[in-house]
Amino acid sequence: MSRFFKLLPLLAVCFLLTVATGAVFVSGANASVVEFSVFDDLDESSTNFDPDPTATYWIDGDSKLVIGLNSFMADESSVVAYDTLTFTITAAEGYLIKTISYFESGLTSGDQGSTTVATGSLTLNEEAYDLGHHVFPLAGNGEAGWKLFLNGIYVGVDEVSVVITNNLIAVGSNAQISKTEAYLIIETANVPVPPAAWLLGCGVIGLLGIRRRRLNQE
Repeated sequence: MSRFFKLLPLLAVCFLLTVATGAVFVSGANASVVEFSVFDDLDESSTNFDPDPTATYWIDGDSKLVIGLNSFMADESSVVAYDTLTFTITAAEGYLIKTISYFESGLTSGDQGSTTVATGSLTLNEEAYDLGHHVFPLAGNGEAGWKLFLNGIYVGVDEVSVVITNNLIAVGSNAQISKTEAYLIIETANVPVPPAAWLLGCGVIGLLGIRRRRLNQE
């Protein structure tokens, strides 16, 4: 019986190592960091802001999703262009989506006295962020660029539902405003070390302690 009690610490450490090692292997991360669902145009009656699948792609080195756009423009005949796009971003096992930044840009033009407007919102898991209400008075000096953006929105979860809404408005002679580019920059982070890893570390330290005590006794 005394021999059993002497071996008890060693048996306990071995048990911790077995459980922890299995848990660590089960929770290993996949090679792909993020995946995207099929893009959906919520305003089915409109052709505005429909994503172009051939021009929508992921740049791994920049952690950047470029959203290819079909024609999205307002001019003096249509006045307003409105549409909403939705999709889901899912992080691979072992990762969290830490922050999301959104950028969009386009061109605007018109005669003296005309005005164009770009506005919209970005919604992440039902939390809405205003892109602003930007007015561009025109002086008939050719095309000018415009852009809207939200930088570094903290998310901290493994899945995000994304909704992008836009309004483009053009009022006046030859007024025109178009959206030509839209993209997300997604920063990911490893999930914090799971309890299994701490168990593994404690088990290793325990084995070292037992080994050292035996050496001292010899």
